[in-house]
Amino acid sequence: MSNNIVIILISSLIILSFFFNMISKKTNIPSVLLLIAAGFGIRVSPWFAMMGSAVDIFLTLNILGVIGLIMIVLEAALDLKITRDKLPLILRAFFISLFLLFVTSGVVGYIIHRSAEIGFRDALLYSIPLSVMSSAIIIPSVARLKPHTKEFMIYESTFSDILGIIIFYMLLDWFRISELKAVMIETAGKIGITIAASVAVTFALTFLFQRLFNVINYFLIFAILLLIYAVGKEFHLSALILILIFGIMINNKAIFFRGIFHRFIHDETYTAILTNIKLFVKDTAFVIRTFFFFFFGLSITPEAFLNLNTYYVVTLILVALYAIRYFNLKILYHAKIFPVLFIAPRGLITILLLFSIPEHLIKDQFEGDITFMVIIATNLIMMFALMRQRVLVNREGLEISPEPPEERIENSEEETDKEGNESAELT
Repeated sequence: MSNNIVIILISSLIILSFFFNMISKKTNIPSVLLLIAAGFGIRVSPWFAMMGSAVDIFLTLNILGVIGLIMIVLEAALDLKITRDKLPLILRAFFISLFLLFVTSGVVGYIIHRSAEIGFRDALLYSIPLSVMSSAIIIPSVARLKPHTKEFMIYESTFSDILGIIIFYMLLDWFRISELKAVMIETAGKIGITIAASVAVTFALTFLFQRLFNVINYFLIFAILLLIYAVGKEFHLSALILILIFGIMINNKAIFFRGIFHRFIHDETYTAILTNIKLFVKDTAFVIRTFFFFFFGLSITPEAFLNLNTYYVVTLILVALYAIRYFNLKILYHAKIFPVLFIAPRGLITILLLFSIPEHLIKDQFEGDITFMVIIATNLIMMFALMRQRVLVNREGLEISPEPPEERIENSEEETDKEGNESAELT
């Protein structure tokens, strides 16, 4: 395949993904389903043979997975606005996410353990990614729900992403060290050092960005974020926590940049830098999602739909996911659970974590088609729930939030200023 053809395909895919996003906003059909369908359509078409070399290239680009994880964590962190009045909601979302991750991972792990006939610890490597909700899908999907519901889903899905990544890499350390107690001690030490390093790095970068504001650009931000991640990994720190704390701190200036530190902050420059970072993360995450879901669809074989055992296992997993979620929300959510119960799609983070499993830990007994079907099913369930909610809203005349997700970027600093006094009371 010529270079020009590759460029045409890449450009066309990004343009197509943009239109898929527009369709998604109008119909509640998740754009990831449209991208997967487009990839699968190419897979079963005569054009697939022409794309063989391109497919090999994209499926072996591990660096894309690294960038994806960084962008997902940073995008999630930049959606966390900490204020006094939202603290109960944030804590509730955190504990619901944590409980769901542990219980769901255990139950789904047991299902995989019995169905694939692999060790339970090996099964957890597959069940944890399947237990993580996708904030990349949820956040744009809930934009028109009532404010309380929308905020809860943003916080819950964000914590699900972050906690899922941390727990997954703790499990990988368990395979390396073997003794669970040693893993927990080492992880606690790493997290402590990482938090201290993160605070220092965030202050340093914030002051640096303000000094270099006239020459700063997306590529400089991108390079610095990659550098932070790579250096953290090289020193065996929890590198994604570095990115997480960086995002939370710069998005909550009123809490973290107070007293002597506030003297070094120029509000207008800070606002412009934060806006640039959010736009960069949003655009980069869009491109990564586009390629991942398209090539994920491209990797699906038609034979995947013919394995009856896969349907059986997927059904068990789905029943477990929603049953556990139902009882958890009933106990902890303290509000109407529809449509929250069914807004639990799996997506990019699930694929990225599964791709992160080291080659020597991959079990051939686990059928990869299970992942595909769980992602499709959970997104379809969310789609129908949101469509039903829209019907109820139109019928009952309930108020919905008119603010699209893009406006969060434009309004973020205004919200920070308004909530600054409340946020300051937290400290």
